[in-house]
Amino acid sequence: MALRSSGGSAPTAIAYRPDIDGLRGVAVLAVLGFHAFPRFSPGGFVGVDIFFVISGYLISTIIFHDVASGTFTYGGFYGRRIRRLLPALVVVLSAVLAAGLFSDFLTELSQLGAHIAAGATFVSNIILWREDSYFDVASTSKPLLHLWSLGVEEQFYIVWPLALAAISQRRILWIVIATFVVSFAINIAIVRNHPAAAFYLSATRIWEFMIGALPAYAGTRAWIPQRPDTISAIGFTLLAVSLCFIDKGTAFPGWAALLPTVGAAAVIAAGPDARLNRILLANKAAVFLGLISYPLYLWHWPILSFLTVNQGELSPGLKVAAIGASFVLATMTYMGIEKPLRYGEFGTLKIAGLSAALATLGVIGIALPACLHPDDRSAFVASFENASPAHEYVRTHNLAKLWRDECNFYDLAANTGKASISADCTTGSRPSVMLWGDSHIQHLDPGLKATLPPDLVVMQIATAGCLPRLPQTDSDPDNICNRSNAFALQTIEKAKPDIVVIAQRSDYDATDWTELARALKTRGARTVLLLGAIPQWQLPLHDILARHFWPNPPVRLNKWLRSDLFETDRVLKQRYEGSSDLKYISMIDSLCNADGCLTYIGPDPREDIVSFDYGHLTLSSSRYVAEHVVTPAILGLLGDTKLAKTARGLNASASMPR
Repeated sequence: MALRSSGGSAPTAIAYRPDIDGLRGVAVLAVLGFHAFPRFSPGGFVGVDIFFVISGYLISTIIFHDVASGTFTYGGFYGRRIRRLLPALVVVLSAVLAAGLFSDFLTELSQLGAHIAAGATFVSNIILWREDSYFDVASTSKPLLHLWSLGVEEQFYIVWPLALAAISQRRILWIVIATFVVSFAINIAIVRNHPAAAFYLSATRIWEFMIGALPAYAGTRAWIPQRPDTISAIGFTLLAVSLCFIDKGTAFPGWAALLPTVGAAAVIAAGPDARLNRILLANKAAVFLGLISYPLYLWHWPILSFLTVNQGELSPGLKVAAIGASFVLATMTYMGIEKPLRYGEFGTLKIAGLSAALATLGVIGIALPACLHPDDRSAFVASFENASPAHEYVRTHNLAKLWRDECNFYDLAANTGKASISADCTTGSRPSVMLWGDSHIQHLDPGLKATLPPDLVVMQIATAGCLPRLPQTDSDPDNICNRSNAFALQTIEKAKPDIVVIAQRSDYDATDWTELARALKTRGARTVLLLGAIPQWQLPLHDILARHFWPNPPVRLNKWLRSDLFETDRVLKQRYEGSSDLKYISMIDSLCNADGCLTYIGPDPREDIVSFDYGHLTLSSSRYVAEHVVTPAILGLLGDTKLAKTARGLNASASMPR
């Protein structure tokens, strides 16, 4: 980016830039689009990264100016932050608390209280990172999920003024660069093996604020961009590319986050006189959208969350109505609450009142779980408690052992990758079966162990969150999924299993299964058995039953299911019917009929429920699925290869419950 100095270095007054408010509007629209219509806005979540760059620019500009002019005070800085951020935050937290109390869903209220306390103390990002795992509850059941970004911003606001005020002005640029380098390096180092930490924690995000701090520093030196229109055009291009080509499958932040952040910084550095900035960002509509962007961001997700939890998958019309309601509430919040409290007289009193209100909400959030009186319904839901890092359900049901966690390249307890797995996972004589996939092959292991003949060797390489794939030549060997898949192929080549059984959570349409099956056979596998996706629920199954069908849950449900898996399953059945490369089994056909999908396979309301979360099988349903679906298929394929005679008797024709 070419910049030239106008010759002076004296601080000048900070001028209002309407184009930056317009850029805020672009950022919030991107986020809203992603949350409401992710298919049409796959990269919309980068709007948060645009916000980070804007914050880095504006906050650094203020601090640089005030430090240089000798007017900086911590009280003044944090007082302005309180009057800027707390009015809308207090209103939204209060509304979410009221809505949660109105719902009277006790187990959900306990989590909500913790998230309100985290939001009030600006540590939501840390709490959500600690909760994150492949067993975590659906994001739509967390109405304050979006406050993670506010936690990152507030942590930046705490550290950055202290750092800048403590150093010489001549070293400001160096501290910006050093902070960028360290933070970005941490981001790159952990984004593959610790994606949740990379996404949520400030240490891996501060570099984005530093990208915004660079044009702020240039402004204090009175540097003027030489080609503002070109710089602006480059910035808009990078933003467009990031919105279109980054998606949930991208390792993020990682290198990909440079696209939206550098793009936003380029737009800012181009200045308010750049043609695109004037036309696209400084018009009245864009500016107004930017002015209400903060309360709009705060309101939209709780509305979508509460609607989804109570209604299931939302129709496009209901999503549009939800976004419309968010705009109305954001405008009312900005005009009626934020502006009066942010500006005008009685500043000290306003700061004290807002701080007290937020502190009160934090105390209520902390105390809320202790004030709840459990009933049968909440006790039922609590029996499935499995939040990270304790994973209570996993522990009490001994799933780590029963799922053969020693065969998993992901360490659930440490939330990190492993360098190797147990040799017992891949050794044994023939006939043999190898299980390969993610946790959706792991949850079948207890059932298969109980129903397969004991002299049939079952090998397993199943790494949580990792889809079975053919490693690419440029694959990162330190990535646990690449490590797991490479080891699986080595094992197949060495052990030459009679059957490789593959299953995964979703994304079946992203793999050429014919190519994969042929590659496995080339390496020595005799047959490939591909299991389709288990029916999966939009929310944890026990939550759905407790919220909407208590105390008499149905045995089958045809609502609250992920509809996309049904279409993928239909396509795969048709594609691989009669295939000589692999055998495909529809798990949806096995568990669903015209009346819906099974919720229970027995009378016990806790142990016989089909899934203990959105789609992982309980021990009872694992045995049920193995006995009636997977084990008969395996024995049938062994018969095709003349090996079934070594397997001791199993009646695979048992009738399935209706």
